Amino acid sequence: MKINKNIRLDRYPEGSPTSDIFSISNNKVSDISDGQYLIKNLFIAIDPALVGRLRNENNYAEQVQIGEVMHAYCVGEVIESKNSAFSKGQKVYGQFGMQEYKISDENTVCFPVKDIPKLSYYLGVLGTTGATAYFALNEICQPKKDECLVVSSAASSVGSIAGQLGKIHGCRTIGIVSTEEKAKWAKKEYGYDEVISYRNKSICEIEHDLSSVCPTGVDMYFDNTSGNISEALLNLYNDHARIAVVGRMGLSHLNDTTQDIGRRDNSIILSKRIKKQGFVVLDYIQRFTESAHELHSLISKGELIIKEDILEGVENLPTAFMNVVQGKNQGKQIVKLC
Repeated sequence: MKINKNIRLDRYPEGSPTSDIFSISNNKVSDISDGQYLIKNLFIAIDPALVGRLRNENNYAEQVQIGEVMHAYCVGEVIESKNSAFSKGQKVYGQFGMQEYKISDENTVCFPVKDIPKLSYYLGVLGTTGATAYFALNEICQPKKDECLVVSSAASSVGSIAGQLGKIHGCRTIGIVSTEEKAKWAKKEYGYDEVISYRNKSICEIEHDLSSVCPTGVDMYFDNTSGNISEALLNLYNDHARIAVVGRMGLSHLNDTTQDIGRRDNSIILSKRIKKQGFVVLDYIQRFTESAHELHSLISKGELIIKEDILEGVENLPTAFMNVVQGKNQGKQIVKLC
């Protein structure tokens, strides 16, 4: 008899998420029926976008329901199968949730993957993380040599790849992270020209710090945060700047993102002819092999540095989730299941 240890959502957060909104459950794994297959999760990704699944509002991702296993993308192994499309021992990727086992069928969005030494890369650089950085930067920001690229949440798995790709394109790269300690780490590890911190600073103070490291203005903004951090850039954009809106972690303290208030940007967008576009990686799902190929090539040539922050065990999933919410992780936050 197999027991499925899992993380369930007990209640929606009031303000910024806390670890006590989750609980650990143990449930017996049922026998599989014809057409089904059983996946044992090996690695579980903790993505910033999971915060959006805790809100009852319009979102591109499905909301987690109370009592449901918390959503998450995973890499796992098929350990039993009564489905001809999946064989025992096959490695797979999909949204299997924060749990040890997942019973799947033809309705499960599941992709077979190659059994490579670093299977966790499918949850990062070779998966949606890498695709987000690659396509949002190349398709929306369209970097050019000697331009200035600013990346918020610059030490995150997505932000760090975007920053390094900008450097490969010959751009001056500026990162924004939570603390001074993390700023020093990100500059050293990922090769940013400069990195500033935002925590406990006003919009004006963040703008001042940015203006000092962007003396010729900002041509591109890879926006992982929205909110006050993004507002601090409004006076710094050059004509024809490009903004890729990728994430909203700067609004994680709000129950409803419609509560976000700040300076309106239409006047600046109009006068400086700025392009501002939202990005959802699922729009590029048919091109994932392109990003995976290009990024794997850069890793092989030593031109792209990938960091992973790995915890072990289902019981550490809430801790890993809070690491991402609070900006404590150093690299892609992953939980390995033993």
